[in-house]
Amino acid sequence: MRVSRNCPWNRCSFCPVYKSEKFSVRSAANIKKDIDLLCKHAGAIRQSLEGSNGIEPEAIRRAFCGASMI
Repeated sequence: MRVSRNCPWNRCSFCPVYKSEKFSVRSAANIKKDIDLLCKHAGAIRQSLEGSNGIEPEAIRRAFCGASMI
């Protein structure tokens, strides 16, 4: 999950990325909206991963939605 924009250091001579961009941190409210959206769609994520060799659905539920959701 993205909590910042661009690079906080932005001084590496080998890296051409973000040279004209200013670093900023996303607001807590903005990050919470992303978490809420993930919780809203966690069921669909779980269904798509069941039976695959991907991330365990239980791990997604615990990480994003707490033990009592889904």
